[in-house]
Amino acid sequence: MHLQTFVIDVYIMKGYIAFCPHFHQPHFQLHRTREEAFQNSYRPWLQLLEKAVTLPGFFINIHFSGPFLYWIKGEKPDYLQEIRMLMDSGKVGITGGLLDEPFIQLSPRIDDYLYQLKGYDQLITDLFGVTARDWQAIHLVERECGELVLAELSRAARYINAAPIFYLDAETFFPSYFRYPGSDSDYCLKHFGFQDPVSITTISHLPEEMLHYCLRDELGGEECLLFPVHSQYRYQLLKRQGFTAGDTSRVSPRHYFFYIKDALEKAGLMVQSFGKSIPPVLVIFEDAEKFGQWSKDPGGDQEWLLEFFNLVEEDSEVQFTGLKDYFQKYGYLDTYPARTSHSYTEWENWTARRGIRGVTFGDER
Repeated sequence: MHLQTFVIDVYIMKGYIAFCPHFHQPHFQLHRTREEAFQNSYRPWLQLLEKAVTLPGFFINIHFSGPFLYWIKGEKPDYLQEIRMLMDSGKVGITGGLLDEPFIQLSPRIDDYLYQLKGYDQLITDLFGVTARDWQAIHLVERECGELVLAELSRAARYINAAPIFYLDAETFFPSYFRYPGSDSDYCLKHFGFQDPVSITTISHLPEEMLHYCLRDELGGEECLLFPVHSQYRYQLLKRQGFTAGDTSRVSPRHYFFYIKDALEKAGLMVQSFGKSIPPVLVIFEDAEKFGQWSKDPGGDQEWLLEFFNLVEEDSEVQFTGLKDYFQKYGYLDTYPARTSHSYTEWENWTARRGIRGVTFGDER
């Protein structure tokens, strides 16, 4: 499958929103923890989506981890039936992934990439009747990501007719700064006092406004399509409570939507200045458990999200989309290399405070 497509639509919109929640419970999770999450989050999600799919313009990209589905299949079979009914609306897209969500980089077998994708394809086909050909994207745990993962999963995806589409953290994989002589990366200046004229980086240095599009990369001869995810819209989503005792900031659905529209408008204006007419897309990725489980107030979270969904529905300039749907309609903006083999900042923060550096050591707890 050749990835390039051609834009045939005239750019008349401010842009699109790809909403991508991730439902996950690890293998060997405590029973009471799973049950608590089911009551606070997973069950209320169905109630939310039953209302959301009645909106004509609504669409959501959902990823269920393999361990989550195995547990639901064994313990909550009625839940799967309700999901299948929601999918009949045509407004719930499946994001594929790895069957066990393992630390795939630690596997000594290169064929584990294909094994994991094929296993997930079989599971989703059995449960929902959706094959890999219809996945909207492929979910990756970012702390496991690198050149090898992207290249081999892109190769494996083609074996099962899945599009090699991934969403990746923008701040980690597409840093917007540019290293230059005299910067912190100039080690001649740091150690010897003179500027190194060739200390210009070869890693990504796209401006923020260009990170709201589909970008193409090629690793090991394998093409892949990448959608940047911005931490701002993950942190501001459902920001109804303080993170700490001193945190007084709150974000209403209307504020949240304003920030999104502002980012989309700036992104659209930038690419227009380069003579292109592709509408931008803003990807919202977050753990599904943030709804209901984190707040312990699923009712309040449902009101917040429904208000946000309705704001999008009522605005003719913005629309929800599936990731693959967007690519098939508009293609990619350009070919640009992502910076890979780098653990994302949040994971470093979580592990560092436990005396762990990097992601190759487990938390013994």
